[in-house]
Amino acid sequence: MSIYQKTLNDFIHFLKSEPSWFSESDRTEIAELIESQDDDTKALANAISEWLEKYPFVYNAMQRFKQEIHKSSQIHSSNGHISSPRGPGSSKLNDNIPKYSIDKQSLKNAILPMPIYKDSSKQNQSNN
Repeated sequence: MSIYQKTLNDFIHFLKSEPSWFSESDRTEIAELIESQDDDTKALANAISEWLEKYPFVYNAMQRFKQEIHKSSQIHSSNGHISSPRGPGSSKLNDNIPKYSIDKQSLKNAILPMPIYKDSSKQNQSNN
């Protein structure tokens, strides 16, 4: 996974796992930013990185979130050393972050998820 793919994957995971860090206006701003980009991993990752630079509190929260995931995936051996678990047959760290589809549409879907209807009659009306 390239650095650009990892940036987008981590951002999508943070969006889905910690949605309270993003206000509705944040989500709208990010969606508009993404819409203005080509469907290119590098361009999308750079746009997200630039947005995060404007909002360091979100960037810092995302970094802490990733560190916690990494910490929780470490194992303390009997001699007190920390070892990193590996997936079966893998030399890469299993950091418990799922792999998401990395494209413009997937990013937009993570930013602006479909509304959840509590009243089924509203959902039925929207389907007609």
